[in-house]
This record gives sequence, C-alpha cells and structure tokens, in this order.
Amino acid sequence: MFVPDDTRIGEYRIHYEDGGMEIIPIVYGKDVRDWWFTENSKGVARGKIAWKGDNEAAKEFGGQIRLFLTSWENPRPTKRVTSFDYVKVGDSPAAPFCVAATTEE
Repeated sequence: MFVPDDTRIGEYRIHYEDGGMEIIPIVYGKDVRDWWFTENSKGVARGKIAWKGDNEAAKEFGGQIRLFLTSWENPRPTKRVTSFDYVKVGDSPAAPFCVAATTEE
C-alpha cells in the first residue's frame, strides 16, 4: 500500500455542548503512517509513536506494528466537549483507526 505524504486520510470531529464543532485533520506522514514498520521506516512530523509491538503477520513481514499518539489542545476550553467522531476521508487505501482516547483538565 502506498499513500503519499501529506494525504488527508481522516479527521476527528469534536462536538461541543453549544452545537459547535472543531475538525482536526489526520494527515499521512504528519500524524500517522502504516502501522507495519521496519527499522528503515519513516517517522511522523507531528504525532509520535505511542506503542510498538508485533504480531504473527508483522513477524512474517519482517517487521513490527506501531500505534501513533496525537495530542490536541482545545481552542475552546470553556466549552464542554460532548462527543467526537473519527472519520475516514478521501479514497486513499489508508484505513485509519482510533484505539483509545483520553482527556485531561
């Protein structure tokens, strides 16, 4: 699978209690890359690797798997976030997924 850097592959849609919304783009090469990787694989510009591990398929490929961390500072901290959607956008072969989400004050 080849996805060019700077391809927007998804977005977070943050919903506020007042009906407002923020959109946080997920960009290949900046926030995420393929979760299968080898020692020679590129990193990301904005996000960071949160976890590395392996599974049988990755071992057969000669690599490992990784998950990326994206942080976001709420530009509207006085407004309560009620929910968020994690949405794939575009027609690239990338299939982004969200494993977990947390908040802090």
